[in-house]
Amino acid sequence: MWTDKCHKCGRNIYNCIPDEQKDRISEYIKEKEADGWFIGHKTKTIPTWGYNYKEVPCKPICNICQKEESDIKNAKETKKAIRKLSKTIKKVFSCPVCEYSRERGYNTKIFKTTSKAEMIKHISEKHALSDIKEVLPSEF
Repeated sequence: MWTDKCHKCGRNIYNCIPDEQKDRISEYIKEKEADGWFIGHKTKTIPTWGYNYKEVPCKPICNICQKEESDIKNAKETKKAIRKLSKTIKKVFSCPVCEYSRERGYNTKIFKTTSKAEMIKHISEKHALSDIKEVLPSEF
């Protein structure tokens, strides 16, 4: 078990739960948070060639700051994907993501509207980034 401080917010962070506390993990985490300690990381797992992964050292960061970073990154990627997708929306304004999921047998309703702004709002609120990326035209 190691302890450190988050490089972004300065919270006290720790990693690993002692073996004697394995049967009550959630209670142990709540006790540590009450004492001012939060779960954090000093390494990142990155993909390598093929299906392999490796651990790479990074600055210590708490899970709260890491979630904020990933939310910001995901929001930027979603905005970028919607910008690309809005160019392909036809004048009929039926959601291409709903249509694609219906073709695959997952969705029965297709969202239709007369406003491009409503369509973009629907896509950003109802569909995940991975679903949007499947509908985007491939780039060569």
